[in-house]
Amino acid sequence: MYALWRWTLTLAACGVLIAACGRSDALTLMVEDGEGAEGEVISVELALLNVTSAIAGFGLTVSVQDSRVARIVSVQFPDYSDPESGFELTSVKTDPVSGSVSIGAVDLKGTLQASISRHVLATLNLELLRAGETRVFVADVAGLDDLAGNALAPDRVSGVLSIQR
Repeated sequence: MYALWRWTLTLAACGVLIAACGRSDALTLMVEDGEGAEGEVISVELALLNVTSAIAGFGLTVSVQDSRVARIVSVQFPDYSDPESGFELTSVKTDPVSGSVSIGAVDLKGTLQASISRHVLATLNLELLRAGETRVFVADVAGLDDLAGNALAPDRVSGVLSIQR
Protein backbone atom coordinates (compact mmCIF):
# COMPACT_ATOMS: atom_id res chain seq x y z
CA MET A 1 0.00 0.00 0.00
CA TYR A 2 2.83 2.42 0.90
CA ALA A 3 4.55 1.76 -2.46
CA LEU A 4 1.32 2.53 -4.36
CA TRP A 5 0.84 5.77 -2.42
CA ARG A 6 4.47 6.84 -3.08
CA TRP A 7 4.11 6.00 -6.79
CA THR A 8 0.88 8.08 -6.98
CA LEU A 9 2.62 11.07 -5.35
CA THR A 10 5.56 10.72 -7.76
CA LEU A 11 3.23 10.74 -10.77
CA ALA A 12 1.36 13.76 -9.41
CA ALA A 13 4.64 15.64 -8.88
CA CYS A 14 5.75 14.82 -12.44
CA GLY A 15 2.45 16.12 -13.79
CA VAL A 16 2.85 19.40 -11.92
CA LEU A 17 6.42 19.75 -13.20
CA ILE A 18 5.34 19.18 -16.82
CA ALA A 19 2.49 21.68 -16.48
CA ALA A 20 4.81 24.28 -14.96
CA CYS A 21 7.40 23.91 -17.72
CA GLY A 22 4.91 24.09 -20.57
CA ARG A 23 4.17 21.57 -23.28
CA SER A 24 6.67 21.06 -26.06
CA ASP A 25 3.85 21.29 -28.62
CA ALA A 26 2.35 24.59 -27.32
CA LEU A 27 2.26 27.73 -29.46
CA THR A 28 5.45 29.56 -28.46
CA LEU A 29 7.18 32.87 -29.18
CA MET A 30 10.91 32.22 -28.88
CA VAL A 31 13.93 34.52 -28.96
CA GLU A 32 17.12 32.73 -29.96
CA ASP A 33 20.25 32.79 -27.74
CA GLY A 34 23.30 34.71 -28.96
CA GLU A 35 26.90 35.40 -28.07
CA GLY A 36 29.76 37.61 -29.14
CA ALA A 37 32.33 40.14 -28.03
CA GLU A 38 31.95 43.72 -26.85
CA GLY A 39 31.40 46.07 -29.80
CA GLU A 40 30.02 43.43 -32.16
CA VAL A 41 26.56 43.46 -33.71
CA ILE A 42 24.97 40.02 -33.74
CA SER A 43 21.65 38.71 -35.05
CA VAL A 44 19.13 36.51 -33.25
CA GLU A 45 15.82 35.25 -34.57
CA LEU A 46 12.37 35.83 -33.12
CA ALA A 47 10.30 32.79 -34.10
CA LEU A 48 6.81 31.44 -33.67
CA LEU A 49 6.80 27.70 -32.91
CA ASN A 50 4.07 25.06 -33.18
CA VAL A 51 1.45 27.01 -35.13
CA THR A 52 -1.76 24.95 -34.98
CA SER A 53 -4.19 27.46 -36.47
CA ALA A 54 -3.76 30.09 -39.17
CA ILE A 55 -2.48 33.42 -37.85
CA ALA A 56 -4.07 36.69 -39.03
CA GLY A 57 -1.42 39.00 -37.62
CA PHE A 58 0.59 39.99 -34.59
CA GLY A 59 1.64 42.92 -32.48
CA LEU A 60 4.40 42.43 -29.93
CA THR A 61 7.23 44.09 -28.09
CA VAL A 62 10.68 42.55 -27.64
CA SER A 63 12.98 43.96 -24.95
CA VAL A 64 16.52 43.60 -23.68
CA GLN A 65 16.61 43.11 -19.91
CA ASP A 66 19.75 45.21 -19.39
CA SER A 67 20.18 47.88 -22.09
CA ARG A 68 23.62 48.74 -20.67
CA VAL A 69 24.86 45.31 -21.82
CA ALA A 70 23.15 45.11 -25.24
CA ARG A 71 20.58 46.98 -27.31
CA ILE A 72 18.43 46.30 -30.34
CA VAL A 73 19.75 48.47 -33.17
CA SER A 74 17.63 47.23 -36.08
CA VAL A 75 15.15 44.58 -37.15
CA GLN A 76 14.99 42.59 -40.39
CA PHE A 77 11.86 40.90 -41.66
CA PRO A 78 12.02 37.81 -43.86
CA ASP A 79 10.10 38.28 -47.10
CA TYR A 80 7.94 41.07 -45.64
CA SER A 81 9.14 43.52 -48.29
CA ASP A 82 8.25 41.01 -51.02
CA PRO A 83 4.65 41.63 -52.13
CA GLU A 84 4.30 37.89 -52.81
CA SER A 85 5.06 36.99 -49.18
CA GLY A 86 1.62 37.92 -47.91
CA PHE A 87 2.82 39.87 -44.88
CA GLU A 88 2.36 43.58 -44.52
CA LEU A 89 4.33 45.31 -41.81
CA THR A 90 2.03 47.71 -39.98
CA SER A 91 4.48 49.22 -37.49
CA VAL A 92 8.03 49.08 -36.19
CA LYS A 93 9.07 51.30 -33.30
CA THR A 94 12.44 51.06 -31.56
CA ASP A 95 13.23 52.63 -28.21
CA PRO A 96 17.01 52.81 -27.75
CA VAL A 97 16.68 53.96 -24.13
CA SER A 98 14.71 50.91 -22.99
CA GLY A 99 16.32 48.56 -25.52
CA SER A 100 12.97 47.47 -26.96
CA VAL A 101 11.25 47.21 -30.32
CA SER A 102 7.52 46.98 -31.05
CA ILE A 103 6.47 45.14 -34.21
CA GLY A 104 3.10 44.78 -35.89
CA ALA A 105 2.25 42.81 -39.04
CA VAL A 106 -0.79 41.44 -40.85
CA ASP A 107 -0.79 38.17 -42.81
CA LEU A 108 -2.63 39.13 -46.00
CA LYS A 109 -2.11 35.91 -47.97
CA GLY A 110 -2.27 33.16 -45.35
CA THR A 111 1.48 32.63 -44.95
CA LEU A 112 1.13 31.38 -41.36
CA GLN A 113 -1.20 28.42 -41.82
CA ALA A 114 -1.74 25.63 -39.32
CA SER A 115 0.85 22.87 -38.92
CA ILE A 116 3.97 25.05 -39.11
CA SER A 117 6.59 23.92 -36.61
CA ARG A 118 8.77 27.09 -36.84
CA HIS A 119 8.35 30.44 -38.58
CA VAL A 120 10.80 33.34 -38.22
CA LEU A 121 8.87 36.56 -37.58
CA ALA A 122 11.92 38.83 -37.43
CA THR A 123 15.68 38.91 -37.02
CA LEU A 124 16.87 41.23 -34.26
CA ASN A 125 20.24 42.91 -34.69
CA LEU A 126 21.80 43.62 -31.31
CA GLU A 127 24.82 45.71 -30.44
CA LEU A 128 26.85 44.12 -27.64
CA LEU A 129 27.91 47.02 -25.42
CA ARG A 130 29.80 45.43 -22.53
CA ALA A 131 30.80 42.06 -21.11
CA GLY A 132 28.11 40.21 -19.23
CA GLU A 133 24.87 38.41 -19.78
CA THR A 134 21.31 39.62 -20.37
CA ARG A 135 17.99 38.26 -21.54
CA VAL A 136 16.12 39.20 -24.71
CA PHE A 137 12.43 38.50 -24.27
CA VAL A 138 8.93 39.08 -25.62
CA ALA A 139 7.75 41.70 -23.12
CA ASP A 140 4.25 42.17 -24.49
CA VAL A 141 1.91 40.46 -26.92
CA ALA A 142 -0.55 43.20 -27.90
CA GLY A 143 -2.14 40.94 -30.48
CA LEU A 144 -1.68 37.48 -31.91
CA ASP A 145 -4.93 36.43 -33.52
CA ASP A 146 -6.19 33.53 -35.60
CA LEU A 147 -8.33 34.05 -38.72
CA ALA A 148 -11.55 33.95 -36.67
CA GLY A 149 -10.28 36.88 -34.58
CA ASN A 150 -9.57 34.79 -31.49
CA ALA A 151 -6.69 36.04 -29.38
CA LEU A 152 -3.94 33.45 -28.94
CA ALA A 153 -1.80 33.29 -25.80
CA PRO A 154 1.57 31.79 -26.71
CA ASP A 155 4.16 30.57 -24.26
CA ARG A 156 7.26 32.77 -24.30
CA VAL A 157 10.87 31.62 -24.30
CA SER A 158 13.59 34.22 -23.67
CA GLY A 159 16.95 34.24 -25.34
CA VAL A 160 20.18 34.77 -23.42
CA LEU A 161 22.98 37.00 -24.74
CA SER A 162 26.49 36.22 -23.54
CA ILE A 163 29.03 38.98 -24.18
CA GLN A 164 32.80 38.50 -23.74
CA ARG A 165 35.47 41.20 -23.58
